[in-house]
Amino acid sequence: MATPNKPLTVIVSRIVNISLAAPSQWEGVTSDNRRVYIRYRHGSLRIGIGQTQDEAVTDGTTYTAQLGDGYGMTYAELRSVAPEWLQLPEEEDLDLLW
Repeated sequence: MATPNKPLTVIVSRIVNISLAAPSQWEGVTSDNRRVYIRYRHGSLRIGIGQTQDEAVTDGTTYTAQLGDGYGMTYAELRSVAPEWLQLPEEEDLDLLW
């Protein structure tokens, strides 16, 4: 019996806000050491995942969603709108990742 495709859960172990102004941007590391880039601007949320941070930013677009027309969002707002397959930490890390 075939089962429907279900996205694998991506567990983000650390995440840091890298922009205090618009656009809202975060960089993170997954539990399997991949890099994550999340950006929100003009209502558009983009999540990229790659083997390197550069790949996550430029080539790793995994998810996009139009969520209105806002310029920025808080981490709490990000957690509330993140896709269910993306498991974010309860809090942002305050130290830079690299």
